[in-house]
Amino acid sequence: MQGTYKERIEAKYKSIARVPEGLLRFTIPIRKKAIGCLKLTSGSAVIDVGCGTGASFPYLEEVVGEHGKILGVEPSTSMLSGARERGRSEGWGNVTLFEAPIH
Repeated sequence: MQGTYKERIEAKYKSIARVPEGLLRFTIPIRKKAIGCLKLTSGSAVIDVGCGTGASFPYLEEVVGEHGKILGVEPSTSMLSGARERGRSEGWGNVTLFEAPIH
């Protein structure tokens, strides 16, 4: 695959961003278990690296609450637009998103 890093990421994830979330329900217990291992509490701040469409945000929100902070980092514009829409539709004012590779 040729192109810049950004072009390669977009090509890879553009179609994934459109996958109906219902098909990924099997990831819910995995996400919840991983979040439980973080030992977060109400008011905690957390970074979700490779946040994609923000599928973990509802479970992070349950733990950190409205006074906590969630920072989502995602290199794919397509995926991040899903995360942005999720935050808007849920009214989460404590989610900040950055479009960038983690390095």
